[in-house]
Amino acid sequence: MIQSMTGFGKASGDCQLGSVEITIQSVNNRYFIIRSYLSEPLQPLQLNIEKFVKKRLIRGSAVLTVKTKEEKTPTYRINKELAKWYVGEIAHLLLEVNDDEVLIDEQFDNLTPKGIFVNHEFSVGSLLNLPGIIQESEENSVF
Repeated sequence: MIQSMTGFGKASGDCQLGSVEITIQSVNNRYFIIRSYLSEPLQPLQLNIEKFVKKRLIRGSAVLTVKTKEEKTPTYRINKELAKWYVGEIAHLLLEVNDDEVLIDEQFDNLTPKGIFVNHEFSVGSLLNLPGIIQESEENSVF
């Protein structure tokens, strides 16, 4: 039995982000191609959503649109304990590798043991990019 790769579907519902409207359109194509357009709160989930769709479609070119209405702005927090641990580990690593290039800075006494802070290419920006430092608040979790 031959199944068509051309189709259209639309659904809507409510979740923690507000009202959600999902539209998917597909046309015939030899390979699987997906383009997804997601509202901003859902963009971090783009790869997971595309994998979910790919499990259900084998071939074809699909366009997935997910819109949220009444979007609630997610709030984030900084995991200070983890940040302190990272800073301490980096400082200790540099002490082991190269003693004379580490700067003692009293401003960071509360961040690391012995008030050691790194004066290399380490910055607050690089600290914030480390895994687990910036976390979405529990009440914002959609899935």
